[in-house]
Amino acid sequence: MTQVDTGSSVGTRCAPARHAATPVCEPPAEFSVTNKDERPGPEELTVPPGLAARPGVTPAVHAQAPGALLKARLEHLSSQTKKLEELKERQTERLVEQRARTAERAQQAAELQQQVEEMELRKRDQELEKAELIEKRRQKTSEIAGYRSTVEMTQSSYAELSQRQSLEQLQQEELIVVLRSWCRQVALCNGGYQLEISRVVLRRSAL
Repeated sequence: MTQVDTGSSVGTRCAPARHAATPVCEPPAEFSVTNKDERPGPEELTVPPGLAARPGVTPAVHAQAPGALLKARLEHLSSQTKKLEELKERQTERLVEQRARTAERAQQAAELQQQVEEMELRKRDQELEKAELIEKRRQKTSEIAGYRSTVEMTQSSYAELSQRQSLEQLQQEELIVVLRSWCRQVALCNGGYQLEISRVVLRRSAL
C-alpha cells in the first residue's frame, strides 16, 4: 500500500489503483490538494457544530474544538450524572422517609383499629350487661307482682277471717246472753221448787 503525502494532518483514504495491485491512498474530498501550500489556513477553518465561537478565541484554537467539545460534553455528562446521583440520593432519602411515615401511619392505624375493636367489645359487654339488667328487672317486677298478689290474697283472707271471727264472737255473745237468761230461769225455778218443798215439809210437820 502506497500513501500520498498531502502535507495535511487529516486522515487519508485508500482506493485501489487502476493498474496496480496495491491501492492508492488519497486524502478526503474536502482536502484533495497536491501541494502543502494549498492547505487551508487558520482563517479558513470552520467551527465544528455544537461549539460556539467565544470572544477572544482565534480559529486556530477552534481547530482543537472536537476534543474540547468532547471534554465539555464529558464534563457536562459528569455534572449531570452527579446531579442525577444527588437527585437519586434525595429521592431515596424521601422514599425512606415516606416508607417510615407509611410504617408509622400503618402502626397508628393498627393501634386505632385495636382501640376500635376494644371499644366495640366494651360496647357489646355493656349491651349484654344492659340486657341482663333488663332481664333481672323483669324478674324482679314479676316477683314483686307475685308478692303483691300474695299480700293482697293474705289481706283478703285476713279480712274474711276477721269478719268471720267477729260474726262468731257476736254469735257467742248472743249465746252467752241466752245461756245466762236460761240459767236465771233455772235458778228461779229451783228457788220456787225449794220454797214449795219447804212448805210441804212444814205442813207435814204441823200435822
